[in-house]
Amino acid sequence: MELFTAIRIKKHDAERLCAYAGKMLESAVEFAEDLHITLQYIGEQSDINGILCNLANVAYPPFSLKYGTFHAFSNMPVCSNVIWQGIVDDGNHLQKLYDLTAKALSDINYKNGRPYAPHITISYTKNTVDENKLDSMVSPLIDQQFDVTAFELCEVLGYTCTPHFRTLAQFRLDESRSRKTAQLLWVNDLHGAISETDTEPGIAKLTSAIRNYVRQNPGTEVVFGGDNFFGDPVSDMFNGIPIAEAMKAIHVKTSVVGNHDFDLAEEDLTACAEKGNFNFIAANLLSRYKNHFGSSVVMNINGFRIGILGLVTKEPLPGPDHPECWNDYTIEDGTESAKRFITASDYDALVAATHYGLRETCCGRYIGEEALELLELQEGFDAVLTAHMHQVIRFSKGKTAVLQAGCKGRYFGVIRMTFSENRCLLSTIPLLYSVNRSIEPDPDIQSLVKVCTEKAMFCLNANTGYASEDISHRDADFRVPLEGTALTKIAANCMMKASGCDIALLYSGRIGFEGFRQGPIRLYDFKKQFPFKNFLVALKLTGLQIKNILEAGFRTPEEGLPSPIAVGGLIVIIDPEQKIGERIIRIMDKNGKDLKNESSYQVVTENYLITSPFQIPFSQGKDIRYFDENVYDLVLAYFQKNLSLKNEKPVNIRIERR
Repeated sequence: MELFTAIRIKKHDAERLCAYAGKMLESAVEFAEDLHITLQYIGEQSDINGILCNLANVAYPPFSLKYGTFHAFSNMPVCSNVIWQGIVDDGNHLQKLYDLTAKALSDINYKNGRPYAPHITISYTKNTVDENKLDSMVSPLIDQQFDVTAFELCEVLGYTCTPHFRTLAQFRLDESRSRKTAQLLWVNDLHGAISETDTEPGIAKLTSAIRNYVRQNPGTEVVFGGDNFFGDPVSDMFNGIPIAEAMKAIHVKTSVVGNHDFDLAEEDLTACAEKGNFNFIAANLLSRYKNHFGSSVVMNINGFRIGILGLVTKEPLPGPDHPECWNDYTIEDGTESAKRFITASDYDALVAATHYGLRETCCGRYIGEEALELLELQEGFDAVLTAHMHQVIRFSKGKTAVLQAGCKGRYFGVIRMTFSENRCLLSTIPLLYSVNRSIEPDPDIQSLVKVCTEKAMFCLNANTGYASEDISHRDADFRVPLEGTALTKIAANCMMKASGCDIALLYSGRIGFEGFRQGPIRLYDFKKQFPFKNFLVALKLTGLQIKNILEAGFRTPEEGLPSPIAVGGLIVIIDPEQKIGERIIRIMDKNGKDLKNESSYQVVTENYLITSPFQIPFSQGKDIRYFDENVYDLVLAYFQKNLSLKNEKPVNIRIERR
């Protein structure tokens, strides 16, 4: 990760500078969001946690600067010429802060031998700079004073991303050298990952890693981010109790409610909380009768009162996989809950612990409407903890640190809050730790895992089929390809055969994990890959309605759809490079005949997709019929009948360029 420390230019000033330079210069102007005064260029580094912790101890008071005139670094030997806005620093504050940050970074491997020349880069150009024109330019901010109250650690995203830089943490300036910290340790989306696998450390090693960290870092409390129990067949068989036992061992104080926690009965979920000696929080989860879930907690950590608000992502209740006990609950807009909490709060720090999802796109942009909306609140949270999307994410928006620690116990995150001697919050930094696979497992939890696994495997070891080769479903980035997989092909064919429909549409994300390794497929493996029943639903759709469904269903994760729609019985030609709504080039039936917009077709889907998730529009369908058959049982029967399964991928989704 390429890093530097900087002082950001306030939005209004940056926009004025860029607007003026854009009119006066022939070269491209930097984005207003990127304007800054560099303190230290640190370069490529791996110990991000160490750098963040060291910078949190830099002590220097706030100060004021003035904007100067325009200048240029001309005839640069290795890069473009640079046009920059000068800075007037009568108190030599920038040099002093530069020296202090350099001292804080003295134990890392970086070199910065050039004399410090503070400036604000406005434009890069390969052309010769016209000095006369530059002299005639008068900065709209010249001699204007501005206050510097913080500096930041920033990450270089690259020039294919806009903006080019991202803030990892903000550090408030304060001359106090006597500082104390309070920490929240965050684990999200564990999904019942009880046993160690090739990709998961298992709950016993995660327990050891967290216990070791808390022992070495007093003043740390543990919070879980929801979706703790559902997802592993052993954990599911015991209704999440083994995970709850581990949560008790690491002294989890509270957990957010996740969307997959609704897959358990309410009594089973509350039993997990009782067994684990923690409480659930979700301020936007409302009940018409008795609500067993709190909205927030206050933790006293190292003498500081930390207010923590719980928020769960919007989910239809009851949903297709939820027990009927959730009929009495609804989920409201979490932003409104957050506003009420912020208004009524009186804490040393405010944290939103959420099961909202964030996903980073290939160009460095974040998607996740609920979390991003929370970050826009005025006078909002000091930290926002996210989950749900399973990515590893850390950054800061202004003073607010944002942290998402992957999934399945591979990582845990820490929000480290540093306070001055007069209890002023100086920084909130997001730290990330991968669980070392060589760590010794916690012996008590390891023993519990062994007992539960042995009991469960009496039935889960049953043979359900044989893979003659590896059968893949997701790639290295945990994505399902647009063209579908061997498993979506099998599922779609089973759905069409059982329903008598000629077309099948299903959500590929409901087929859970990477796929199957070559060799016997145990019931355990099958349940992990097919965690949901997915009851069949038949309906009539017009050709135009099918086209609209496919347009919405062939979006990418960056466009808000975690996994694509899977298709059986149709030949679809698409161009994924086109904008949403213009990707479908042609749709044909299995015989190569074009679908007609006005004609009606019998389609089979499943009880999740019929609810129109992710704005995939099924609501206009007619003559809806629900079946007792489900995808899980149909595919299981197919596996048991076929002696040798191959990685035969579908060929009916064809990618072409217009």
